[in-house]
Amino acid sequence: MLALVGDIGGTRSRLRLLDLAADNVKILFHREYSTNEFDTFTAVVHRFLEDTQSSAAPDYACIAAAGPMTGRTLQLTNVPWLLDADGLSSELGIVSVTLLNDLVAAAHGVDYLQPKDVRTLQAGSRDDRRPGVILGVGTGFGQAMFVRTSNSFEVYGTEGGHVDFAPATPMAVELLQYLWPTLDHVSVETVLSGPGLERVYAFMSRRANRPAKGVTTAATITEMAVDGDTVARDTIDQFVALLAAQAGNIALQTLPCSGVYLVGGTIVPLLGYLLPEAFAVPFNGKGVMSSLLRQIPVSLILNQDVGIMGAGGYLVRKMKNAGEL
Repeated sequence: MLALVGDIGGTRSRLRLLDLAADNVKILFHREYSTNEFDTFTAVVHRFLEDTQSSAAPDYACIAAAGPMTGRTLQLTNVPWLLDADGLSSELGIVSVTLLNDLVAAAHGVDYLQPKDVRTLQAGSRDDRRPGVILGVGTGFGQAMFVRTSNSFEVYGTEGGHVDFAPATPMAVELLQYLWPTLDHVSVETVLSGPGLERVYAFMSRRANRPAKGVTTAATITEMAVDGDTVARDTIDQFVALLAAQAGNIALQTLPCSGVYLVGGTIVPLLGYLLPEAFAVPFNGKGVMSSLLRQIPVSLILNQDVGIMGAGGYLVRKMKNAGEL
């Protein structure tokens, strides 16, 4: 039995073809594409099936994408694509299509991670009877909460990336004042994302009375910091502090003693800057609640396939529960 699983983001689209069996799941093909090279999601799927030269169409599909779910449709936030499960089933000739928010899928992938797939930023005191949260920092900012029970793994997607950006330091206040004139709504996502890193760099460049250098994408800013550019380094220091502070806010709201997990194409390249102490100070800096937050485990997910792993895991569990595997 063949299944198509995918993780579709604003930058990258990952697809896998799986061979499903009750006691084994085999990855037949895995491909990754630039999302902006395609006009539609179905065009990505057709390219994938051509590239893999699969002689048989998938029977089932589970597609994770960056955007909110409404019934059986999903509107991508940073790409003008509306995914409709029933429409995709008909158009692609797939018996059953399931859609998931990308962070929901990533949460389902957490328990498939190996020790080498994560880096500990704060050990804390893990308690899997309590909730956990996963935060995605990429083209946007995603947020989901998960809860383990004796016989299930429940995930609750949110649009927490679109809450108001709330500065907690004088520097962050300056950043907010810099962003206000050009943005209708200064949300967490407008700061803590790939485009957000670019905005922080523009702000830090102006503050240093130095014009921003050429094309400054999140990737080039990171490269500049590695090469010793002081404004780029200050930008990343500020970005990490803002991310840690927001993660601490979310931890207070959910008390995720099962862990806070960070994932995404923007933060993994910042690996060298996500030092435990640099992250822990703003994460735990919540006044009378600081001692409580020090008990929360925080991990950086290094394996960028966690979303597609979670989509596959979710599909297998769903089919087993329905007696189809």
